[in-house]
Amino acid sequence: MVGLIVVGHSDFPSVLVSSVEEIVGHIEKLRVVPLYPEESKNDLRVKLKKTIKNLGNTDGILVLVDMFGGTPCNVSISLQKTFRLKIITGLNLPMLLEAVLHREEGIEKLIHIVKEAAKKSIVETW
Repeated sequence: MVGLIVVGHSDFPSVLVSSVEEIVGHIEKLRVVPLYPEESKNDLRVKLKKTIKNLGNTDGILVLVDMFGGTPCNVSISLQKTFRLKIITGLNLPMLLEAVLHREEGIEKLIHIVKEAAKKSIVETW
């Protein structure tokens, strides 16, 4: 099973995970790492490292980040090589739901599924 870490600003990652848990129930091997306004980049780095180490045995780790270029993204990228992380930015509810539902399919296929879910979830209605 691929481990999932959801990283983002303030309560956004926690609320998103709670929403998915309302749909599918408790989610194993999923962790949330928020960055609050009073925390520094180094605070986030320490929290993220600890979370990665405590995730346990996984078939890879996919980090889902709220937005490209923000501190949560930049800190995640800074740890990417050390911990062999895969990172996808632009997190939304359909992406997270698909990530949770398809974690047994391997990390490379999971990345494809999550990116497709992101693309398909942006719809203009008329």
